[in-house]
Amino acid sequence: METDYSYLATAPRAEVSAAMAGMIADADYSNFKHEVAKRQGQKRSLLYHEVWDVLYGLQTDPTFADD
Repeated sequence: METDYSYLATAPRAEVSAAMAGMIADADYSNFKHEVAKRQGQKRSLLYHEVWDVLYGLQTDPTFADD
C-alpha cells in the first residue's frame, strides 16, 4: 500500500480528542515558533515558519478566498 507518510496509525477518536485537549490545557507559552526553537532547535523552527508562511499566504491571497 502506498501512502503519503512513512508511518500510519489509527486510534479511537475519543482518545485522540482527550490527548489533544490535555496538550492544549498544558500549553504555557505565548509564541509557538519561539517555543519550538527553544525545545526542538532553530532548524525545526525555521521549517515551521515556512509552513506558517504558506498557510498565511492562503488566507491573504484573494485566489483562495471563500466564494
